Amino acid sequence: MTESPERDRILRTDSVHVAPRFSGPPGFGHGGYSAALAAQPLEGAVAVDLRRPVPLGRPLRRNVMEDGRVE
Repeated sequence: MTESPERDRILRTDSVHVAPRFSGPPGFGHGGYSAALAAQPLEGAVAVDLRRPVPLGRPLRRNVMEDGRVE
């Protein structure tokens, strides 16, 4: 399935990382902390879907999309 160009517009990009002290499963970030870090730029109640384990201690790109999503 192809996304529409309007849905893919990025408003801003930044970099975040999960510090090793916030580990969950061995070598990966704790799910609750990682979800909160992903949702940080948003206001109000949000739902977070972590589709892969979040790596520890390395920069991760966070895109805030025009349609309100964060990837």
